Amino acid sequence: MTVDYIRMLSQELAEKGYVESAQLLSDGVVSAGEQRAAFDLYRQCLTDAGLTVDGPYDSPIDGLALEHLVSSNGLSFDFFNNTHAACQERYFVDVALVYRETHQARMEPALVEATIRCMADAGVEPAGPATSLAELVGPGGVDSNGVASRRLTVAMDCVRETAHAMYPELPALSIVY
Repeated sequence: MTVDYIRMLSQELAEKGYVESAQLLSDGVVSAGEQRAAFDLYRQCLTDAGLTVDGPYDSPIDGLALEHLVSSNGLSFDFFNNTHAACQERYFVDVALVYRETHQARMEPALVEATIRCMADAGVEPAGPATSLAELVGPGGVDSNGVASRRLTVAMDCVRETAHAMYPELPALSIVY
């Protein structure tokens, strides 16, 4: 993802009226602080509409995602979905995507070790030394038909299992490969 592409995205967001996200992307880079600022705007949009947000928490899985859980507080399903989608689109999704695409994922070292043990218990070795899910899986995690390899499937299952056991206080955990 190039600086020029990010600036073009910023212009498109400005044209849609998403001035806050556009401003955060205008210099062509996104820092951790800017991603957090976008999340704060997103959270404020949700809470202003009556929803509750638990988080954000830095992801132990990749060090990039801001894990969170949004609760409806008994509001209708349609209202929840529409509000969540609108707030996310306006304030957060593009900034978070740029941050993810322009920074290196780093799994918490203890989680890497636990995942490797889990994979070994399942009879699968990691691709090599690893600090992220992608490095645990290596090339070929998904074939040309879009089918996940056994290594990817086991690694994702192990990350999910071990992360939930190691970080039970987190309301949600997302795994992106």
